[in-house]
Amino acid sequence: MTRSFFVAIAAAVIATPSVAGSSDWVLHNTLRRIKLSNGDYMLTISPSENPSGSTDDGPIFYVPVYSSTNYTLNYPIKRLFRFSDHMDSLVDGEGGYAFEANLGFPYLQQWQGTELIRRWFRASSGDHLTAKGSESYSGAGYTLDASLGYGYPRPNKQCNVGLSVTNGGSGSTLVQASANLAAGGVISALSWNGKQFVNNYDYGRQIQAAFSFSTDPTNNNPTEGGSMFGCAQGTYANPATNGLPQGSPVLASSVTGSTLTTTTQPLNWLPAYGGSSTQPSAWTGTMQKSVEFNSGGNWNRIKWVTTLNSPASLSGYDGELVGAYLNSEFNVFQKYLGAGSFSTISNSSFPTTGQLRCIEIIPSGSENPKGMVLATANGSYALGMYRSKQVGWNNHFGACYYPDPSNPQGSSDQYSQATSKILVLNRFEQRDAYGSQTLPAGSTSATAYLVIGTLAQVQAGLRQLEQEGK
Repeated sequence: MTRSFFVAIAAAVIATPSVAGSSDWVLHNTLRRIKLSNGDYMLTISPSENPSGSTDDGPIFYVPVYSSTNYTLNYPIKRLFRFSDHMDSLVDGEGGYAFEANLGFPYLQQWQGTELIRRWFRASSGDHLTAKGSESYSGAGYTLDASLGYGYPRPNKQCNVGLSVTNGGSGSTLVQASANLAAGGVISALSWNGKQFVNNYDYGRQIQAAFSFSTDPTNNNPTEGGSMFGCAQGTYANPATNGLPQGSPVLASSVTGSTLTTTTQPLNWLPAYGGSSTQPSAWTGTMQKSVEFNSGGNWNRIKWVTTLNSPASLSGYDGELVGAYLNSEFNVFQKYLGAGSFSTISNSSFPTTGQLRCIEIIPSGSENPKGMVLATANGSYALGMYRSKQVGWNNHFGACYYPDPSNPQGSSDQYSQATSKILVLNRFEQRDAYGSQTLPAGSTSATAYLVIGTLAQVQAGLRQLEQEGK
């Protein structure tokens, strides 16, 4: 599912190098560790390098493809070989080992979210292996042997690394959620009253932010969850045919009480500027979100703040403050027009062909929408989004509908390609002479609210937000 339609947001920037071809992106190699049949560990950047009898450990690091003054080491990690042992090194010919491949240029210091790349050695077998700073092989007879710079750690073959948060309720007022730290910290699960709402077909789904910029928005589309090469249907598949899963690196994450916060360096949905299924492109800015459950003491209200911190101004900006892909059983769309008035959107009004089967919900005539609702057909479950008119911002929303023709009623299958989506667009009122939006350099934040419950509860919750002047 492409992320280049409605998109946006988030934040705390760290200095990162630029990649050849674009100052907005850093191209990375994905370092994958495999164990050969003779017990020798080896790093590879090729998804097709899987010698007979080897065991795949999965990706363990992202490191830049190119060197960059002040950010990376001036020499790459080299894969060397001698006798039956592979060894990764920063030194040509170390220990008499012969060169096999360059793996990428590690960061020279520990930028936010990176980990030390450590080399271990086991004297009894003469084997070297490279590991994350958080991994220890001392129990297997290895000792630390060298440090090889820093990289963004990856979760091996795990497609979901959950960080849980609740609203503190119980029974029918308990709302539970989980952020996937393997995929930028997106909300990969949102549950209430026995129902899990969120679709997880790929890393472009879930509940997350994204945006696009420039005159080529398809190739400039930072997406909180990662790229189009994320885990498909929650499964780590054969890298030779599916590439290596590309989730956005999480730089920081925490849960305090009922508030989840994450900071992410988002990947480009389409790994442009030399990117591929093994080489993700990371934006040089960051996304940050704060998700407060039980907001204002309301068990079913979620306050969502997205902050985008850009190292430079970006023209041609368009974004999503927050977008929610739900399971296909959520197929009743409504727009909230204010003063307790809701209008149902006919499913026949959505495009039925093409990749983007979406509509914009914007002020038109006397209509000035304040929110959106997506519910199951019987009204037992619903999710609403609300955003009042804020100074400097347009009050725009969107909706997308991708039904399964063989099952128009939809299902609760979170890995189904069929899905429904509602979103809050992040658009400035002020535009340049060409009608384009420009995102300023520095930090830009925006707020929306989500409401969960039955259809009636969600409708009441949106009306209450309006009455409170949110």
